[in-house]
Amino acid sequence: MRHIFLFFILIYFSSCRLILGIKEPRPKSVKELNRYLIKHGVDTLNCFTFNKSAFDSIQKLPYKLNWPIGFRPIQFRAFDRQGKMVSQYASCEGSWKKRKVFMEFPPKYKTIADSTISFDKDIKMYKTYNGENLKINCGEYDLSIVVYWATWLGTIDRNLVKAVYKYQRQNPTKKINIIKVNIAETFSPK
Repeated sequence: MRHIFLFFILIYFSSCRLILGIKEPRPKSVKELNRYLIKHGVDTLNCFTFNKSAFDSIQKLPYKLNWPIGFRPIQFRAFDRQGKMVSQYASCEGSWKKRKVFMEFPPKYKTIADSTISFDKDIKMYKTYNGENLKINCGEYDLSIVVYWATWLGTIDRNLVKAVYKYQRQNPTKKINIIKVNIAETFSPK
C-alpha cells in the first residue's frame, strides 16, 4: 500500500513534465538547435533568439493588458503590413485547435488592443544567433508571425510552430513571414 501511495505522489509531481515532454533548459549550440528543428520537420530559416536584457524585462510584464505579470513561453504574435499587432495567442488561453485560431485571415484569436506592442518594437527584442540586430521589414508581408519555441518545451511548442506553417500553406495568396524565436536557451558558439 505504501509503495502505491509513493508511486501516485511521484506521478502527481512529474506528470505534466512527462505528458508534455518538458525538459530542463540547458545551453545548446546553433547546430543542436538546427538539428532539433530539422528532426521535427521545421525549417531553420528565420530563427532568432531574445536579447538577454529584453528577455529579462519581458518576464516582468503582463502577457496582455490587465493580465498578471509573467512570460508565456508558448505563444505567437501576428503583425500586419503597418506593424500593428492584429492577433496574439498563448497556450494558457486554451487549445488553438478548439479556439479555431487559424480559421481566418489574420488569425482569429484577437488580443485586447495594446498599442504599446508593434512589430518594430517587438523585433528589437530579438537577435540573430550571431548576436546581430534584426533587419526585417514587415511592410513586405501581408502578415508577419513571431512564434516562440524551445527544445526543452517538447511537443506543445513544436505543434504551434507547425500550425503556423500549416496556416501559411492554407493561405497561398497571402505573403506570410514566419519568424521563429528561441525563448531561453543560451548558445555555445560551436
